[in-house]
Order: sequence, then C-alpha cells, then structure tokens
Amino acid sequence: MTERGAFRRSGGAASGALAFLLVATLLAAAACGGSEEDDIKNIQATATAAARDRPSATATLDPVAAYRQKVTAAGKRLSEATDQLHKDMLAASESQADPKWPTILTTDADAVIAAVAAVKALTPPDDRFSAFAAGLNEIAAKLESGAKLLKQAIPTADQAIGAQAFFAVDEGKAKLPDALAALPAE
Repeated sequence: MTERGAFRRSGGAASGALAFLLVATLLAAAACGGSEEDDIKNIQATATAAARDRPSATATLDPVAAYRQKVTAAGKRLSEATDQLHKDMLAASESQADPKWPTILTTDADAVIAAVAAVKALTPPDDRFSAFAAGLNEIAAKLESGAKLLKQAIPTADQAIGAQAFFAVDEGKAKLPDALAALPAE
C-alpha cells in the first residue's frame, strides 16, 4: 500500500449517509415553521395568554396597618433627627467660635424640618387616629419651629433667637416619645 492509499477515506457510503442525514434535518427544520417573525408572534401570543389567564393574588393593604407602619417609620426618623440636632446644639454651645457648627447645625435643622414634613403628610385612616395625629402634629410643629428659629439665628449669631430655638427643640424632644406612644392599638 502506498502512502497515498493509507490516507484514503474508506466508507464512501458512510459519507453519503451523513450528508443525507444533514440534508434531511435541514429540510425537516424548514418544514416545521414559517418565518422567524411567525415564531416570535406565536411565542408572544402564548406567553401573553398564559400570563393573562393565570390568577394572581392581589395584595390588599390594611389602611390601619399601613398608617401604623408609616407613623412608626416617620416618628423614628423625626426622633433621630431631633436627637442629633439637640446633641449638636449642646456641643455647639460649648465651642461657639468653631466654624464647623453653622454648617452642622443647618444640616441638622434641615433634617428635622424634612422629618416634620413627613410626619405632617400622614393622613389618619379613620377617626380613631385623629386625636393622635393632632397631638403628634403639634409636637412636630414645635420641633419645626425650633429648627427654623435656629436657621434664622445662625447667620447673625443671634443668641436670643438661638435660645428660643433650643428651648423649642428641647421641649419638642421631651414630648415626642409620649406623642408617639399614644398611637392607638389596632
């Protein structure tokens, strides 16, 4: 046998059978469907129908539970902002000459004002919560007043207005826990 004969393909019939299977597979695939666009439309229609016909549970949020959850979150935010402002006001009173305090106190006051706005935006779900909301809003207004007075006092370093601001924040901070604790039970 020559070298050339050693590398000769044997089984011409096997090659023909493989070619036949390849052609048959391609013809079968082409016969199964239309254009690519038809396949996408069929898939979309089937998926849409399946999604539309599937029952789904609708979440019904209890308005009282939702209100209680929102009050708790907004009250916590207001309490934390008030605590920070109060703490920084006390620290600033001991080192008033430090130039960092106006920026810090303004930021703290803005945080209290934003937290108050979140509390005031809450709407009681029914009359059972009206007195609670009124009491909480009264304390929130006191804290807002103190924060706004502080922002007024900072640019001019007005100690009289600063003292009014401190007393308003201090009073509101003292009353806030009781106001939040008065949230009626479900």
